[in-house]
Amino acid sequence: DRVEAAKLRFVVKQKGGQQLQEAINSKSQAFQVVRTQGL
Repeated sequence: DRVEAAKLRFVVKQKGGQQLQEAINSKSQAFQVVRTQGL
């Protein structure tokens, strides 16, 4: 049971981390656009 819970938690953490990474990527892309425009 404990192992299953750990696996489930790991999967949830992976999904959450993926969403977080996408958010960071979109933020950094917007930041790069702002920098290239020289604002």
